[in-house]
Amino acid sequence: TSTTSLGVSGCADLWLKPDGTKLYVVRGRSPSVDGSIREYTLSTAWDTSTIGSATTRTIPYAGSSLNKEYGWNSVFFSSTGDAVFLWRVSGSNRNGNLGLFKYDLSTAWDLTTASFSFGPDVYEGSIDMGQFKPDGTKIYSANNTTNSVVEYDMSTALDITTISVGSSFSVSGQTTTPRDVKFSPDGTKMFVIGPTDVFGYALSTAWDVTSASYSSNTFSFSAKESNGNSLGISEDGAVVMVTGYNTDRIHQYDLSTAWDLTTATFTATSAYSHNNPQMFWKPDGSRVTFANSSTDIRQFNLSTPWDITTMTAGTTGDGNYDYTLFEYSNRPIIWGPDGTFVLLNANHFGITIKLNLA
Repeated sequence: TSTTSLGVSGCADLWLKPDGTKLYVVRGRSPSVDGSIREYTLSTAWDTSTIGSATTRTIPYAGSSLNKEYGWNSVFFSSTGDAVFLWRVSGSNRNGNLGLFKYDLSTAWDLTTASFSFGPDVYEGSIDMGQFKPDGTKIYSANNTTNSVVEYDMSTALDITTISVGSSFSVSGQTTTPRDVKFSPDGTKMFVIGPTDVFGYALSTAWDVTSASYSSNTFSFSAKESNGNSLGISEDGAVVMVTGYNTDRIHQYDLSTAWDLTTATFTATSAYSHNNPQMFWKPDGSRVTFANSSTDIRQFNLSTPWDITTMTAGTTGDGNYDYTLFEYSNRPIIWGPDGTFVLLNANHFGITIKLNLA
């Protein structure tokens, strides 16, 4: 019947409002396009010859604006207009920003009211390496931007959609590059890893980072690794594990006095490696998990807990998970306190995703 120019290049997909009065268009991924949605009004419903000029609607992207080179490949709305879904194809050379994204509209069909949703298990912020408080009400993370340990509070235990940023404790007096933080089971001792050292802190109030104090409780692992990135400590405080970006392996240190880092002695280096691994230990020491800088999370089993000389690789279906659906490059992970889920920091999205294990 008619052909109507939309006045914009690179169109990838369109969606018409059910009453035929609005047209929404997205542009395919290319450096020459952006991540907005073009909205057109039809003065006569369903008559495309009456399409007016485009209004550009900027869509929030995980709490921030889209990079201009991140276009969309498809768009569709819920039948009631209270949500819009956007799809992007991608690859490893495209920063991992691929998949299906959901945005909620507080006013139906009004893109100016869009807020990033994605799903029920997403926190709109990046959480770096650390751990949960056992009761699930807090997460502790080592932040090397602020040189501090940051406390995240959850008003509903284990529900990362209820997170708010809480207190913090500066470790800049010891390291300006904190990479990971771990606690004793009772929350009265805190340990932070930097590029070449582990530092120990005493908390006068359990699990309250603002009550932490440092008293030269430290040891250096620089003889084995010069760029440490993650930390593991046995529940009895007798074994410390470190990994780093240079060797890609676990280095084990035994403490002759529990929790006293000054008594650490080198024991062994793991036979297994994984590229730039971020490490997390099952509390009983029978399993260690690596999230690496390529594409996956891998698990290794230990026949003797906390003895890395007894590591064996997990078999298919017993611990290897490909996370390229969310992210390319090295990503910190934090295990839930009961082991039923992990948090994955999807840095390119600026979000933290909860992956349930079921």
